[in-house]
Amino acid sequence: MLLMVNILNYSIPSIYAEDQKTIRNKKIYDAEWTFAQTIIKVRDEYNKIRSDPNVSDEEKTKAVAFKNKAISDGKTVKEKAIADAWTEYNMATKPKGSTEKTKFCFLWWCW
Repeated sequence: MLLMVNILNYSIPSIYAEDQKTIRNKKIYDAEWTFAQTIIKVRDEYNKIRSDPNVSDEEKTKAVAFKNKAISDGKTVKEKAIADAWTEYNMATKPKGSTEKTKFCFLWWCW
């Protein structure tokens, strides 16, 4: 008797992919949290300088420039960290070989 068996090769999500997703999300969260902490610290320092009556206008102007530069740099670092997290995730979970589902057909002789 001839027996034909069809085996479909599907890409099944693995535990490894879930682990990579968790790692990616943690890196994104850490980048967002660090950026938020940077904004809070810079804003507090700026408000302290701005509210001090003994500080000259020149120093207040420098404080504004420093605040804006720190926030801009923090945003750049955050965006790079998020992009790196996504790149690492995509490389780790990229399917190996063909991405299309392939069908294998085996013929078996049964006696």
